[in-house]
Amino acid sequence: MVAGALTPGSLPPIPPPPAGRLQRFAWGFALPFAVVRRTRRSEADWRVWRRVAVVQGLVTLVVGSIVLGATTLAIIALVEHFRGNPNVKLNIGSGRSFVIETVTGSIALFGAVEWLVIALSRQYHEQLTRRASLVVGVEPEDAVKTPHVRLDLRWIGRRFKRWGRGVRVFVGVMPLIGTASFVLSPLAGAQRASGIATFSWTIYWAMVLACAKTAHAWRTEDDPGAKPPILVRALLRIPVIRLYGRFLGFMMRTSFPPAREIEPRSWEFLGLAVARTLVGLPIVYGFMRPTFPLAAAMVLLGPAGDASAEEQPDNAFSGARELNRVEDEARRARAGVGVRVVADGD
Repeated sequence: MVAGALTPGSLPPIPPPPAGRLQRFAWGFALPFAVVRRTRRSEADWRVWRRVAVVQGLVTLVVGSIVLGATTLAIIALVEHFRGNPNVKLNIGSGRSFVIETVTGSIALFGAVEWLVIALSRQYHEQLTRRASLVVGVEPEDAVKTPHVRLDLRWIGRRFKRWGRGVRVFVGVMPLIGTASFVLSPLAGAQRASGIATFSWTIYWAMVLACAKTAHAWRTEDDPGAKPPILVRALLRIPVIRLYGRFLGFMMRTSFPPAREIEPRSWEFLGLAVARTLVGLPIVYGFMRPTFPLAAAMVLLGPAGDASAEEQPDNAFSGARELNRVEDEARRARAGVGVRVVADGD
């Protein structure tokens, strides 16, 4: 086997979530980082992860810097062009607000560039998730294949469809946010009450999105007997606003499966959503992105997948690991890099 590769069962399983609410939150928050730590102990898998992260990060930095520089030069040229024109009033920021706007705008620009980089090379992230799944003992969702840099229009179409789904849900929940803001306004003021209501919905929806990253979140999509999420069920029980509950259920229907799945595991997905938000900076997100589908699957299935670590045979994923090993050796051989081979017992 390749030096540094791990055999199934060579690592202890990630412990299951504890019973306390805060402990469950901390477990969900730490799960992506635990996946990274486990993958680092597999030399062959970690080598591939580092290579993909470095290449994607460098491309994001270079392209983002070029776009940022060109945009800055264009803005300076426009300012100089209109500076002496009395009919044009220039509103150039200064001080702390100018710095904040510049930093946030630069982060947004690099984030957009990174999204394009990921869109072109997402197959590499899928294979990284597969490798990490084998390391932690969860059955991979994706088949093993050689990744390529390509523009996948179907994937981009699915992304836009998901964004449209989110807009549709937000439109449906706006009356609920407005009502909650009105109820809370005597206690916290109108502006603060609106912020509290919007923030609460944002947290809930971030949990749903964190869950939706794994295919297991959609396992009840075709189940006609599956119940609506608890929010819709609660509205349907109130006679006065039952009609609105039906409207919200219609607007949320395409997001019912992951919304249902988070209900018994809300604290774990809250921690996972917070972790996903904190690592949302460009380049950092690209590095951590392969962990999120696996982390969501581990919350739904348990750290060891469908079966516990004791129930899984030692060679449960040996075939998939062997495919990864052979693929690594073939790539390195084509590149002229020697592969050090050791005996299985060494």
